[in-house]
Amino acid sequence: MLISVLFISPFSSIGSHIIGGELNYVSLGNFQYEVTLKLYRNCYDPLADYPDPAVIEVFNADGSDAGFTIDIPFPGADTLDLLYGNQCFIPPTDVCVQEA
Repeated sequence: MLISVLFISPFSSIGSHIIGGELNYVSLGNFQYEVTLKLYRNCYDPLADYPDPAVIEVFNADGSDAGFTIDIPFPGADTLDLLYGNQCFIPPTDVCVQEA
């Protein structure tokens, strides 16, 4: 009875999350690496917070846990220009993307 009431009851849900990202690394030699993480979010969604710090788990080439993580502190975010230099493109007014 309870399950049927839950399916019949009106409810709403809201989803907030990061909309994309990039993770890159460059070997500096001597087992040292430069790691770059870029995350993107919708500017109009105040609930989609950036993680602070962003935690990256490190694994060995065979998939086993390397035993350490990398904590990347939140550096601040910039609003992206959606024109990308193309004067023929007019982006919608309800689209805004931030990059951190």
